Amino acid sequence: MKKIFYFSLLSLFMLVSSCSKEEQESVLNTVLPDKFTANIHDTTWSADVRKTTLTDNSIVLVGTSINASILEITIFGITPATYTLNTAIFDSAASAQTAALFKRSATTSITDVYVAKKGSVTITAVNYIQKTITGTFNFKAYKIRYSQQLIIDSLTISNGEFTDLKY
Repeated sequence: MKKIFYFSLLSLFMLVSSCSKEEQESVLNTVLPDKFTANIHDTTWSADVRKTTLTDNSIVLVGTSINASILEITIFGITPATYTLNTAIFDSAASAQTAALFKRSATTSITDVYVAKKGSVTITAVNYIQKTITGTFNFKAYKIRYSQQLIIDSLTISNGEFTDLKY
């Protein structure tokens, strides 16, 4: 029995190691096609953990990177379109079609959260059969803090992309 087990294990190992790199990447892309990425201040950010929630009229995308930074995007709409972001926190006349925030780490306090002010999210595809969503996003986010004076930090989130995120 042990011989059969070891022989099977050896055969499996030989099969996997005989695959070319392209074949291995193809298998990985077939198994894990979804992604959630962006450039944050010209540094590549990628969500290692992704959660997408669909409600009656909104979609919430949450991604957490390996270093525990969090990017959350809420889209007030569920069909392919471009949704503008203009937060009422900074402009009382603004109407938000989407909202976003970025936290450098999961332990960041609420005062260290970057809130998106201007930008957009475009849903390019919604697959209602496979329950996936694909699109792009770009925005500028601000963090306001008080330390004897008003300090406003900003960061740019560009080339954002979410592909085949399951909801």
